[in-house]
Amino acid sequence: MAPGSSSAVDLAQVVEALGTPGFSRALHEYLRKGVSAKLLFAYAIRPEDDGAIHLMTETLSARMRSRAKDAARTYAGTDFRTDKTLREVRQEKSPGPTVRLHHVEDFEDRDFRERYFERFGNREEIAVFDGEGPELLYIGLCAEHFSDEEQDFVRQQASLILALMQKHRQIVEATAANAERPSEFEQIHAMLMEHPCGLTSREAEICVLVAKGYSSEAIALNLNISQHTVATHRKRAYAKLRVSSKAELFAQIYVPSSTPYGVVG
Repeated sequence: MAPGSSSAVDLAQVVEALGTPGFSRALHEYLRKGVSAKLLFAYAIRPEDDGAIHLMTETLSARMRSRAKDAARTYAGTDFRTDKTLREVRQEKSPGPTVRLHHVEDFEDRDFRERYFERFGNREEIAVFDGEGPELLYIGLCAEHFSDEEQDFVRQQASLILALMQKHRQIVEATAANAERPSEFEQIHAMLMEHPCGLTSREAEICVLVAKGYSSEAIALNLNISQHTVATHRKRAYAKLRVSSKAELFAQIYVPSSTPYGVVG
């Protein structure tokens, strides 16, 4: 297809896929509206060649994707250090996106050419770089040949491609950080389980929900137990904690001065 045929609908689908496993495929399909790339990949190269992060790899088939991901891991592990194009881009220090066309013949190392070009039937790469931050963001598109129109298309899309990749990475990293961080429920439950009074897991669970404002009916529905069972566990927990009301329970949990086991909400 000719450059410029990417539609707003396609771009909307890429934006919708941000932060999801389907982002790489959506971006690849969007770009293929204007460029015949068989392979799309992205890396973040750390300062002083301290390491490389493989951000994504997308191809036209599952079989090729598996081989391409193996090659990408090798590149991120060691081979990025011998890639002269990275050094050249860093030395240029051009503001904004840098777009370069590479031919397989540009690389003297025969193993490098075979590993990253020839085994996939590719002879050219359009590379998009952004070195304005501490890391060098490197996005590549590979094919047997790119026409002048296709090269122009990538140049026109370069800023958008980089912005999408950066936003996707931010969302993925934020999601991972939140997944690793215990929720407030988990934190309070763990704190109550450490209390020397000896609460059971169910008693601690109900105390957390009571302190967070859930009614007995809501707790019963949430835990799939009867309201009578909720009342029984709550009564036992209150006795063990030596509290007689929701306010006193709240104080034990959220006010550190009231007990060494409290946590600040």
